[in-house]
Amino acid sequence: MCIRDRDTDARTSIEEVFIGFFDGLGTTVDEKVELLEDGETYRSMLDAASANDQFQQMTTEIRDVRSADPSECDAAVPCAIVTHDLLVAGLPMAVAVESPAVLVDGTWLVGSSAWCSVVEIGGASCPE
Repeated sequence: MCIRDRDTDARTSIEEVFIGFFDGLGTTVDEKVELLEDGETYRSMLDAASANDQFQQMTTEIRDVRSADPSECDAAVPCAIVTHDLLVAGLPMAVAVESPAVLVDGTWLVGSSAWCSVVEIGGASCPE
């Protein structure tokens, strides 16, 4: 699936998913699980993160969304690459991060490797 300027529905959906997922306080853990590829796998990590002050202050700003080959996203499903900034308390924590969005059963989700990249910034790792 191509993400082009004229494909505003896909682009808008992807942006909304990323903004919702990376909203530290405005989105519940249950909602984050629904927005994340294989979200149930990461539920306990999301629960733990939700108690973290920095995580509670996290937001993201989308710079760009582009179509991608599934190999770029480590996924066997259609995907896109989202270039975004991760902010904590409005200050940049990571700038121009490239993260996958994956299309699963007709719904765009944050690719699980995007979450794992954030976890690694904090010194932890995702389950294998």
